[in-house]
Amino acid sequence: MASSDTLAKDESLPTILWNRRPVAKRAHSSDISSDEGAGGDEDYFAASRLYEYRWPPEQERAELYFLQEQVAEFLRIRGIQRKYPDLVRRNVDVPEKKYLMHKGVVTETQSNMGLVAVRSEDVLEVMSEDFPDK
Repeated sequence: MASSDTLAKDESLPTILWNRRPVAKRAHSSDISSDEGAGGDEDYFAASRLYEYRWPPEQERAELYFLQEQVAEFLRIRGIQRKYPDLVRRNVDVPEKKYLMHKGVVTETQSNMGLVAVRSEDVLEVMSEDFPDK
C-alpha cells in the first residue's frame, strides 16, 4: 500500500492528458458532458473512454478498477484524493502498467508518471451520488 506522501505527491502533478480530443461541432449530444459551455469547443474526456478492468485479469473473481487519473479527468475533479479520501486506491505496479499499455489505455509516458487504481464499485457510487448527469 502506498503512503499518503506518495499519493499527495502524485496529486500535485499536472493533469495528465488522456488522449483528450476537442468536442467537434457535430458531436453527438451523448458524447458531451452537461457541464461544458454552450460553445462546445472545450476539451472533454468521454465516458466511453473510461477503462474498467479486472486485476489480475486471469482471475475470474478479481476486483474491477478504474484509473484514478481517468476518473478525475472525466469528472473534472482536481484534488480527487482530497475530495474523496475514502476511495480505496492503490498504486499500479509494473505488470499492471504493462497490461494497460498493451491494451492501449495509457502511454509509456503516462505510465512512468505513476498511475493509481481505484475500485470500480467506489467510483460508480461517487458518480451516482455526486454526478448523476454524467
